[in-house]
Amino acid sequence: MTNYYAMTYIYQGDVEFRCSWDLSCESQGHPTDDELIAHLAQMLSENYEDTWNTFDDELVVNLRGLSPDEFARELVLNYENAVKDLVNSWEFCTNWVEVDPDDYDHPCNL
Repeated sequence: MTNYYAMTYIYQGDVEFRCSWDLSCESQGHPTDDELIAHLAQMLSENYEDTWNTFDDELVVNLRGLSPDEFARELVLNYENAVKDLVNSWEFCTNWVEVDPDDYDHPCNL
């Protein structure tokens, strides 16, 4: 697995949730559904203010009673239903730049 700098945005209500956790995947270009689900589920398992850069202890993604894995699967596999029932929208961005373990400096333009 290779780690790439990434940024994930989830918009729920009038709140933008941002997470800059790196994506781990097998090949550069386009992550598989399973890789993207694993990436989102990992973030949603750590559904805290520090994860999402909201700077508000009470402000976390509302999973609507789903587990982190179920919520991630809905976002990836059922986008149309997810934006109707779970979130306003969401996006995942990467420039496919490999993470440098010796000089970690997340690019801000993702």
